[in-house]
Amino acid sequence: MMKFKNTIAISMALLILASCGSSTIILTNTQKPYNIYVNNVNRGKGVVKVQRAGLPKKMTIDVKNSSGETVVHEVVRRDINVIQFAAGFLYLYPLWFWSWKYDKVIEIYIPKQNSDWDAEPSKSKWD
Repeated sequence: MMKFKNTIAISMALLILASCGSSTIILTNTQKPYNIYVNNVNRGKGVVKVQRAGLPKKMTIDVKNSSGETVVHEVVRRDINVIQFAAGFLYLYPLWFWSWKYDKVIEIYIPKQNSDWDAEPSKSKWD
């Protein structure tokens, strides 16, 4: 009975640890503070964190400007970690559930806009 309780305790600890961590969504090629929406929920501006591991799932990322127009629309899926999946499936069953992960950093490329906001500041008046 004690061995069974230890196995359950270890399994629960692995389950909790396997689901820890977050992915960071960052915007590249811009200095403008766009709004970032994840699954139609405003998560903030600039840098956003989301839960990294879990069951297979897709996430839609919409980057919107200040007037609410969508600048970029991306769909990101969790990729499977084959080694973690095999270990979880063969030995540590709870680990199997969190074998799918987003990348640690998700970079969203913002196309250059024709505005002075994104332009690099001039170093001198002769540039």
